[in-house]
Amino acid sequence: MKKIKYILFALLLLSSCDEPELRYFTRINNDGSVYKRVTAVGDSAKVHRNPFSFDVSDGWDVSYSKEINESDTVFFAIAEKTFPSVDASFNVFYSQIDSGQRENIKIDYHKKYRWFYTFHEYSETFLQRFPYRHFDISEFLSEDERTYFLEDDTTVINHLSGKEKDNWIENGELHLWEFISKSMCREYIRLVDSAAVLNGFDVINKDQTKFLDEIFYHVLDDGPELNELTVITDSLLNIDRMDRLYKKGYFDQFEEEVNDRMLLLHSRSYKIEFELPGLVYDTNAAELDNENLKWEMGAGEFQYCDKTVFGYYRTTNWWAFIVTFAVVVIVLWQAFIRKK
Repeated sequence: MKKIKYILFALLLLSSCDEPELRYFTRINNDGSVYKRVTAVGDSAKVHRNPFSFDVSDGWDVSYSKEINESDTVFFAIAEKTFPSVDASFNVFYSQIDSGQRENIKIDYHKKYRWFYTFHEYSETFLQRFPYRHFDISEFLSEDERTYFLEDDTTVINHLSGKEKDNWIENGELHLWEFISKSMCREYIRLVDSAAVLNGFDVINKDQTKFLDEIFYHVLDDGPELNELTVITDSLLNIDRMDRLYKKGYFDQFEEEVNDRMLLLHSRSYKIEFELPGLVYDTNAAELDNENLKWEMGAGEFQYCDKTVFGYYRTTNWWAFIVTFAVVVIVLWQAFIRKK
């Protein structure tokens, strides 16, 4: 338990680092083109050290500015670009490679013609940074626990007494670690099973999976290192293969993820805004100002699960009204002529 608390303390310490705030602004124009502006806000060193997760040399207009107030100077790095269509912006922020500590955003856009109106569904999903998707975190953490640990919202436990809060937080930490450790274990087993299939020996069975789950869960309490774990796996499977694969670098990427990237929670905050050219009829925005939709969130909200922001809107097909009106006039005129 002490080790778990130490790790979680380290996470909070890392999250207190002065990461720049990122502001994502999207405007969909009436002609179908899309204007994107990404602004990094923070201290000079972070803002001028390429704070963007995309290639700004690919046609982006980048500028820098600063604001001086009574107590501090705030610096801005601004990247702007207009795309001919939503489709053209799909792959700018999205990569199929694990994003690690950077944003990986998947854009979805669909539209449906309904004669007088066209219905548009636009969304952006901030893909989870945790590299493994073997489990849904909601299977381990309650909604209140996810709100507390991932969204840094402490109001969910305000009604508890001091001792009740301590117990609640301790149980939540255990639930979070169970999710992380089981996810790590399933990724390790996936790698072992892949090697087993290629080399003609048995894959990990249910009892062995349960045993490995226990090892990974207690790894914070001075459990075995990965090189020791491969030796244990060889003993479980009665083979002499995993340790040799480890020495040849088969587990290098997994070891890097476990040691360096998977637990890190940063305090970076995000502001997202959509400006849409029509009547918004559905959204999960925190704020709606006419056609402008706004969200605010922290990096923790998409550390262990995807975070989707969306705005669905309707545009009017004036040509359909004109065509319909013309058809009605012609039909009435023809009926009048026949009657005469």
